Amino acid sequence: SMLQYRWDDDDLRFALQLADAALEKFEDQQNGGYFFTAADQERLLQRPRLLHDDSAPAGYGVLALSLMHLGWLCGREDYLSSADKALAGAAETLERGPQNCSHLLLLHEEIKNPPLLVVIRSLDGHGRDWLAAARKTIGRKLCFDVPADAKPPPALAAKKTLAQTAAYLCYGTHCSQPIDKLQEFKRQLNQ
Repeated sequence: SMLQYRWDDDDLRFALQLADAALEKFEDQQNGGYFFTAADQERLLQRPRLLHDDSAPAGYGVLALSLMHLGWLCGREDYLSSADKALAGAAETLERGPQNCSHLLLLHEEIKNPPLLVVIRSLDGHGRDWLAAARKTIGRKLCFDVPADAKPPPALAAKKTLAQTAAYLCYGTHCSQPIDKLQEFKRQLNQ
């Protein structure tokens, strides 16, 4: 996501608006997952659900992964629940042909074994050093440098230290206490 490279409150707000609109128009409320056509579109005999990645990734898997990441980042249980249901709704397809559903396989891996979510609340541009340290470590992770003057959603707004730059290491929705020393942050990243 673009937010991993440069935090922007407007980009986050736009991502959340897109996610909400996608759920409203495309989510299969009964079986979990997402339709290929919108609910307010011309009615078809059957609303297709395209799960297989082709030359381009299937929107089903991309949306579910995006919702999972936004859910962790913003503490949105509705997004996390939707992604869980999407995976359950695709179970039969995954069993028959997992090689055709790489995004769904990645979703399965991330639900079972969430990547490390690194949230840095930075003052005066000091987050760059912290972000560089996080990116140098081995392992799957999502890294965000959220400036102290940003206006993030409530789940992230709680993760702030006004006196100095601090980082939080999270797995899913469970986060560490704030780490406010760069050397300690590097040590914990390498554990």
